[in-house]
Amino acid sequence: MGAERYVVIPAAGRSSRFAAGAKPLYELAGVAMLERVVALYVGLGITPVIVIGQDDGLLPLLDKLDVAFVRNDQALGDMLSSIKAGLAAISPMSGEIFIHPCDIPAVLPATVVRLGNALNASDLSAACPVFGEVTGHPLALKPGMRTQVLAHESDNGLRGILQDTGTSVKSVPVDDEGTVMDVDTVKQAREVEALLARRQAGPGCSLYLLRHGQVRQRIPRRFIGQQEIELDEVGRQQIRDMAEALRSVRFEAVYSSPLQRCLDTARAVVKGRGMAVETRNGLMEIALGDWEDMTVDMVRKRFPGEYERRGRNMADYRTPGGESFRDVQERALSVLDEIDRKHAGEVLIVAHGGVNRAVLCAMLGKNLSGIFDIAQDYCHLNRIRHDNGVWSVQSMNCEKPMFVFRD
Repeated sequence: MGAERYVVIPAAGRSSRFAAGAKPLYELAGVAMLERVVALYVGLGITPVIVIGQDDGLLPLLDKLDVAFVRNDQALGDMLSSIKAGLAAISPMSGEIFIHPCDIPAVLPATVVRLGNALNASDLSAACPVFGEVTGHPLALKPGMRTQVLAHESDNGLRGILQDTGTSVKSVPVDDEGTVMDVDTVKQAREVEALLARRQAGPGCSLYLLRHGQVRQRIPRRFIGQQEIELDEVGRQQIRDMAEALRSVRFEAVYSSPLQRCLDTARAVVKGRGMAVETRNGLMEIALGDWEDMTVDMVRKRFPGEYERRGRNMADYRTPGGESFRDVQERALSVLDEIDRKHAGEVLIVAHGGVNRAVLCAMLGKNLSGIFDIAQDYCHLNRIRHDNGVWSVQSMNCEKPMFVFRD
């Protein structure tokens, strides 16, 4: 089990530039700014959340949201003091830490997932999103940065401390305008509301995420990874049944891993529809490098202790010459972002057990350490929708005869 990830939300309460009362309580499309930021992280399973401010008027909302409040009487004029107050309240044994001012209320969940993944995959100690050429929020910090930030002062805030201490920050490109939309004035609040309205008005993409049919089994079982392996007759029958179950679904497009077991599945499901199957390398199964085509016993003999190491760090362990599940999650989510930008209707995606589980972990806010808690049987379906800027899982690992969707 990994260390807890924390969220620190500076919420000063009032601003001379904001003429509509307490900023954190200002409602955008009927939801308070502070509530929007808290819900972003709670929905992704990133907790505990700590809010720092000096306005006791926030307490009823915080009680409703069930998040911690740290009072800071210098909050109005000194965000760094709020950040430090939040960091001081965090366990020294914490995992990564997200610093997210409450007046940046329109960040997408996929951005937070991408930022955390980039931080974990990097040798650097901090990461921030970049939209276009503009650096935005939130800022993600590795655990060791807590002590460093608490020990330093700077007239230029937290980023000044990072600069003064020689801490390099990884820039993570994102397609998320919300990362750079700061609400300091009522006019800016209206602009954020317009962005939220555009997201809600945009048609939602509906994904049918399918694992390929059953493959030929080898006894004893071996790590497959990105090796080519044929579907067996059971798998081919599964695909025929799935094609019938989905016959009435009008797919706008079909995407697949380029590995043959997925291509065969995708082509069979849409056979007779005159649809081309587009392949994306980002949908390939996890690369297991030197472990591919080896049994567990062979791995243990050739790489002593490594199988157990992987079990203790399922999210980030890379086999020799291979990938981690965090690597897989990052590339698969990039494909989903591409698909969502291109399509507004029903889209079939055929991928692998590891890929599907990594995607579902992101959508459910589940830590990748528990990736194998998610069942993904051969030729079973997951349905995922994208509405109002948010991905949501509507159903998982459903058997075909029961799984015809109607909206």
